[in-house]
Amino acid sequence: MIADRMALLARVLFFGMTGLGIAGLGTTGLRAAVPIEADPHDLYEQGRDHLAHGQLQQAAAAFSSLSALITKRPGWDPEGAFAK
Repeated sequence: MIADRMALLARVLFFGMTGLGIAGLGTTGLRAAVPIEADPHDLYEQGRDHLAHGQLQQAAAAFSSLSALITKRPGWDPEGAFAK
């Protein structure tokens, strides 16, 4: 009788935790779906670092991302410092 109750309790705890884990994964997936934009200062620094090390393709990619960000959100570069 006690063994049956312990087995039932173990199943309830296990499946309850598993259900919570699955629900937690679902909400994590929803939060991860929101795109995070890079900071223009970081993109500029990355591009400069790549240029300094002769990594032209990586520098072009960083500056391209910076240009796209400025085009998408002109408020990031109100004085036109990054557009130069």
